[in-house]
Amino acid sequence: MPERVRFRYKLDGIDKGWQDVDTRRQAYYSNLSPGSYRFQVIACNNDGVWNEAGASLIFSIAPAWYQRVWVRILCVAAFLGLLWTLHQLRIWRLRQSEEKLREVIATIPTFAWTASPDGSVDFLNRHYEDYVGVAVGKAVGSAWTAVVHPDDLERHLEKFRTAMVTGELFEVESRFRHAPYLCGMRAARSPGGTALRSRLKTTNALRNFRQTSLTSPALAPWAN
Repeated sequence: MPERVRFRYKLDGIDKGWQDVDTRRQAYYSNLSPGSYRFQVIACNNDGVWNEAGASLIFSIAPAWYQRVWVRILCVAAFLGLLWTLHQLRIWRLRQSEEKLREVIATIPTFAWTASPDGSVDFLNRHYEDYVGVAVGKAVGSAWTAVVHPDDLERHLEKFRTAMVTGELFEVESRFRHAPYLCGMRAARSPGGTALRSRLKTTNALRNFRQTSLTSPALAPWAN
């Protein structure tokens, strides 16, 4: 009797083995990916004999619009574009913050500057020339060492190099050209370790240095 015929089916690539569904005449699958499939079915008669040849059906499922390759490429490109935009926005904000910081530093009533890890100066505020007597444009890079008194330069550089290696706060006092007083520097490396931000502030005129510079030919140029 037809209603007693038993069935087994298998969908290649999905089912690991034959699915015994007894007399049910429907097969159910969900979430099938786009592609080609082969569906096989075999039946058993009233005597329990299975038709091993069975029947098969080959069919294909077309991809939805959002599953197409060009859509996925566009999505990846859009995602990468978003990441690039966010990165550029972050850089812009950092530059804006840096510009504001530099503007503040440029106008504070003291001598302030920044230097890269190799010791070259990359920024000087507006009071540099007032304190040192050398134009800002002539002091960028490593030219700043020319304004430090020769007897203080090596000690000054040694303190600077040590701070760059250890990242620790340091202080140093050096005689600067055209300044009849000492310039005290209190500096520390930035959190990222890529630059040394320094701030110099002049002390009161040192009477001993003034008197020495006036009587010593070697120090006379440094008192002008």
